[in-house]
Amino acid sequence: MANFIVIVDPDRDRRARFVKTIEPLLTPLEGLVTNRCDSGDFCAIWAANPTAPISWDADEQGAAVVWGDAIAADSDRRTDAKHLRKFWHGGDRKNFPGFDGFYAAVTYQPDFGLTVGADILGLFPVYYWCARDIILVGSSPELFQYHPQFKPQFNPAGLIGLLLLRVLVNGQTLWSEVLRLGAGNLLAWQPGTPAREIEQYRIPCSKEHNIYSHLSFSQHLDLLEDAIDRAIARPTASGKKQGLLCSGGLDSRMLAGFLHRQGTSVVAFTLGRRNDLEMECATPVVRALGFEQHVTEIPMVEYPTYADLLVRWEHLAGGFGGATGLGWSARSYLQNTPPEMVMGFSLDAILSCPSSSSVSFAKTFGGTNTMGFSPAVLDKLLCRDVFGNLVADSLVRLEQTYNHYSDLPLRQAWCFKLYHSNRFVMGLTAWRISFGAWPILPVLDRQLLELTAVLPEATVGKRLAQKELVRTRFPQLAKLPLDRNGWNTEPLQPSPLRQKLAPLLLAQQKWRRLQQQFGYERRRYYRVLNLNNPGWQAVRRQAEPYRGKVSHLIDRTMLDKLLPSPNTCIPFQSDAIAEGSGMQTLLGFLLWSRNNL
Repeated sequence: MANFIVIVDPDRDRRARFVKTIEPLLTPLEGLVTNRCDSGDFCAIWAANPTAPISWDADEQGAAVVWGDAIAADSDRRTDAKHLRKFWHGGDRKNFPGFDGFYAAVTYQPDFGLTVGADILGLFPVYYWCARDIILVGSSPELFQYHPQFKPQFNPAGLIGLLLLRVLVNGQTLWSEVLRLGAGNLLAWQPGTPAREIEQYRIPCSKEHNIYSHLSFSQHLDLLEDAIDRAIARPTASGKKQGLLCSGGLDSRMLAGFLHRQGTSVVAFTLGRRNDLEMECATPVVRALGFEQHVTEIPMVEYPTYADLLVRWEHLAGGFGGATGLGWSARSYLQNTPPEMVMGFSLDAILSCPSSSSVSFAKTFGGTNTMGFSPAVLDKLLCRDVFGNLVADSLVRLEQTYNHYSDLPLRQAWCFKLYHSNRFVMGLTAWRISFGAWPILPVLDRQLLELTAVLPEATVGKRLAQKELVRTRFPQLAKLPLDRNGWNTEPLQPSPLRQKLAPLLLAQQKWRRLQQQFGYERRRYYRVLNLNNPGWQAVRRQAEPYRGKVSHLIDRTMLDKLLPSPNTCIPFQSDAIAEGSGMQTLLGFLLWSRNNL
């Protein structure tokens, strides 16, 4: 992880006091290294994994810092801070280049002010606040409160987004006047002027970019194979041993196949128990390719600790599911391992597209809204004298954003899911994991993004092309059980023997469903995200004392109905993950209120 704060403040003593105050607070976990970079009124300070790829450069002419891998769009060349100062020089920011890879970057020029950017999908979290001649920028807003000019105040609009979609909406956070930098945007600021967001990159997915529709499915596969191969090879070109987050699902299986074909030495990491379905699907892949495998499970007793970390440092920007420790525990389970970790985050989002029958805003929003509460429920839950018409206003803004993405209805829905749920949930998970190893995310390759954005539904619908790639390019892996986050682990290409055993395997599925009814859950994500498990019950007890702190914002009767007490077993209908997501957000908000309301 790179947890950073940037300040520009002309008051030298005030700036020095702020930095002195936050420096010992900047490191949320043990084992991170703190560094800083100064130039005139500018100071950047950060805490990161000792092996994290970070560079900085400063003199009397200004400064720059790059946290992560800023890869030139036309090569595998990393851009360091010294080169960034050349690329982002002067005041014409509309021509400043963006980069591939997972990173955040800042430059400071006394004559032109501050410029801040991040990866092309905005996965790396960047927040900012400014007032007259002061600006604060950080990977978390948490430490802003230690500047004497910053007065933290609750922002009702921020909570609306979290309760609707479990993520931030329109850049609004839980603190007034603190904004999340938009995806693909540069932040530009000069003393005495408001901060501006300048569009730096958007995925081109309009009708005029639809240049592959005349090609055959086979030709689409060839293009996709080349793009994925390049997206993996560019950030791993150093020849170093790579980590791979291997879950047993389609994305990590595809990545494993490409990494093996490229001759990369791989250490695979799989979370879970030995008898989990995910483990039963991941381990055969690792063995077939000759990879080293590390297996670990995150103790549920640690959930309250991770809940505190998430509430403090993330302010719920990606929901509250991260309290299960997937990223916050990475510092412990990734020690003495490769310094980089290849992950398939958001590949499922770009290598698929919604059905053409469900591409209206109403249907797309309705599908995403299953992870939160409906507008009708929020009208009853939220106190109108505080929130007014914010729910309706947020829906209007969301629909405007949806329509602006593309003139192709399919791609409007595609972008909405990518820039909302995937951007925040996956981005913050990657940010947490960087505590232990720096994330390598093939999705942050513009050539791959721009190809998948225009492939037709007949090619990528239901992930058809991705499945066919694995079947045809990695047939050995296609014959192995595949995790779909459910009971069905049928291979993409079942062997003749497996086809003969189909009745027995179907009976096995029924037996496993019966085991689940008696409390033996072999689907890992359903087990760890179930609010009735011991870890979540501890978090529920942890949050319970703070119901009264939100009574001026939330109707207590509705709160008690939506979020039962810790002593109550929650009766989920069919999907404990989706049905529990909104409850998790309410739990997180109760914990956030402890120190912020």
